[in-house]
Amino acid sequence: MPQIKYRAFKSNGEEVIGRLEATEISAAIEILHQQGLTPYEINHEKTDAQEWWNIDILGGEKLNRNEVAILSRELATLVSAELPIDEALQSIADQKNSKAGKHAIKIKQAIQEGISFTKALENQNIFSPSQLSIIQAGELGGTLNEALSQVAEFSERENKLINDIQSALFYPAILLALASAAVVFILTVLLPSLKPIFDDANASLPASTAFLIQLGTLLKTNWLLLLIFSFSVLLAVIYALKNPNIQARTDHLILKTPLIGPIVLKSQTALLNRTLGVLIKNGVNITKALNIVEDVVSNHKFKLTVNNMKDKIKEGESFIQCYEQSNIFPLLATRLAAAGDRTGKLDMMLLRTADIFEDQVKRDIDRLVGLLTPILTVSIGLLVGGLVVSVLTAILSVNDLAF
Repeated sequence: MPQIKYRAFKSNGEEVIGRLEATEISAAIEILHQQGLTPYEINHEKTDAQEWWNIDILGGEKLNRNEVAILSRELATLVSAELPIDEALQSIADQKNSKAGKHAIKIKQAIQEGISFTKALENQNIFSPSQLSIIQAGELGGTLNEALSQVAEFSERENKLINDIQSALFYPAILLALASAAVVFILTVLLPSLKPIFDDANASLPASTAFLIQLGTLLKTNWLLLLIFSFSVLLAVIYALKNPNIQARTDHLILKTPLIGPIVLKSQTALLNRTLGVLIKNGVNITKALNIVEDVVSNHKFKLTVNNMKDKIKEGESFIQCYEQSNIFPLLATRLAAAGDRTGKLDMMLLRTADIFEDQVKRDIDRLVGLLTPILTVSIGLLVGGLVVSVLTAILSVNDLAF
């Protein structure tokens, strides 16, 4: 029988934490009431084991970024229309062949069994910790519609930035893929077809052509080994980057890299400011907000900065002092944050700062891609051109053999 975890209060106010066996949460609540306990948190205990036939190897029920943003916006719109949360969830659940609808049914069932809305969302593993904190603050403060709207806006902005980056890199990626295919074709098919002609004439190949034919032969006969080697190197790099020391050095090096470093700095600053601004706006205290932000930012130097800020705040320093003394944020970010702190509108200025730096990141990426595209085009042209020259040299040599 499934195990149910619960937290409850006795009649004298003493907290009780435990487990019991029950098929449904509603049955567990009834058992607890019979024992004179009032549950305030109750859910199925997660088990590590899962039947192999129930494992979704494609992750079919997990929502992607766009689906999370759409779900947030739909919930925000329905709740803003003063629709009760269970009816709002039912409206989403009524959508046929919708992954979000399947999650909405489970969330509604959990709420009807006495679980809070935020906890029900957490159990479905849909939203990030920062988004859940925003929703929880809105649920407790009676502003759930505003909280859901902010989560939706947060998700939509994040998706737009990621989609813009992917769109900007699409053309260079296609260019590289086509060039790689052309090089492989020339090395493994076109050049080797010339070798028998020279062998029949007992003549030697031009040096450049002979080298490229050997390279093509190596590629054709050992492609599996090369593939395994490349894959092994990739795994080794990924494993190495999981080492905190190596990751810290890599992140520090990235911030110092020309062109790329400023983009990473601005994007991490925007992400930190937006997350922090939304959390503060919804009444989350600064210490908890920084705990969440530390998990949200990906660059190790930013994580270390946030961790140092938490320690200094615990020692009595103000947030804005820690922010200004961090020496990592751009000057504009610190000035806007200081202005917001003086006027009592810190959350607003943090969000405004995030808007500014997100726009700058988009422009910088467009500029970088605009610079990268002609460089790639020229480089690929030189590479393929060199191979074509080698082919033409060999063909001209064949003509000489004929005379």
